[in-house]
Amino acid sequence: MERTEQDFTFLLLTDSHVSFGGTWTDTKAAIHALAKELSFDAVIHMGDVTDGSVPEIIGMKLLKQITQDLTKTGAPVYICPGNHDLDGLSADVLTGQKETCYFADDQDHKIRM
Repeated sequence: MERTEQDFTFLLLTDSHVSFGGTWTDTKAAIHALAKELSFDAVIHMGDVTDGSVPEIIGMKLLKQITQDLTKTGAPVYICPGNHDLDGLSADVLTGQKETCYFADDQDHKIRM
């Protein structure tokens, strides 16, 4: 099936719980393989990027790496904080915004994420 301009394709993730010794390397490889076949309009992570059990400085490093990995799909990345994320990171660190914002509008597709 071929995509049309009206199609909106996004990758939806949740509960990655990335930690040392976890499965992120395999997950990242699967995401990048899929991104080669599809052109995502957005990557949306619904929370619990990390497992919240590491100190904030390590959580920040993990979040940066995960965000970079997801950005390499070529699509904009939207991250919502989850309860485990907030154990070690603040919402503004996760979302990149000072104010809490749980949505983003895509005018081309007339959709609110």
